[in-house]
Amino acid sequence: MGNFALARAAVLTLALVAGAGSATADPLPSKLGYTFFIRGTRVGHADVKIAQTSDAIRINSTLEVETVQARMALSTHTEADPKTYALRSFAFDGIKGNDKVASSVTVLGDSVYGFVSTNGKKRTMGRRVTPTPILVWEDWVPDIEILIALQQARAFKNPSTRGLLLANSYSSSEVVLGYSGEAVVDSDTQSMVARKLLVSIQGGEPFESLIDPKKGVPVYMRFPGIGAEIFLDDFFGENPTPRHPTPANPAGGG
Repeated sequence: MGNFALARAAVLTLALVAGAGSATADPLPSKLGYTFFIRGTRVGHADVKIAQTSDAIRINSTLEVETVQARMALSTHTEADPKTYALRSFAFDGIKGNDKVASSVTVLGDSVYGFVSTNGKKRTMGRRVTPTPILVWEDWVPDIEILIALQQARAFKNPSTRGLLLANSYSSSEVVLGYSGEAVVDSDTQSMVARKLLVSIQGGEPFESLIDPKKGVPVYMRFPGIGAEIFLDDFFGENPTPRHPTPANPAGGG
């Protein structure tokens, strides 16, 4: 059995035991901040603004990540259904390394259309993605993580397998996700019993997102495959302590 099949089976089993998610009790926050770490080193930050109206939920974020490999700075724009949080559109523009990049994705049923652009070279894109409802992915973007948590709690069966579009290339994959129980999460000043959401994207290692059960947004996210952690500023403060730092001189280096 392949890695994705094993990860999928684990998510399905845990989520089935946990049962379906429940709706959040409080309105979504209008502003959020997230701090990013890789292997114990702070590498970036994102500022998020959320606006809810009777016809849409709109999430806009600005984020910057800088590692030894490259720098990324993006502005993102996301729109979703105000009741189910099903994705309607997603777009980003900014820089990755030495390149100016942009992408736009509009979702219509099992189809997506829009464009990708690198250094001004724009290509019109479109394709079918299944199974629905479709999710879109772009590394480090908190808009997507927020919608994933809200969707899974509100409207979709637990666990679920969904079609996934990679916004920077328009290639597609599958993702299996589900709430798998509860976990205690602590900061220097407070503690919370969070809901654990497990997500497994085909081709990558599963990651976990700990969700505030009232507000419905991620408090802490961990990506074991790359040693990344994401902390919610409102809960951990603007200078959180990494939970899984890498030893100063790990065996083999790197």
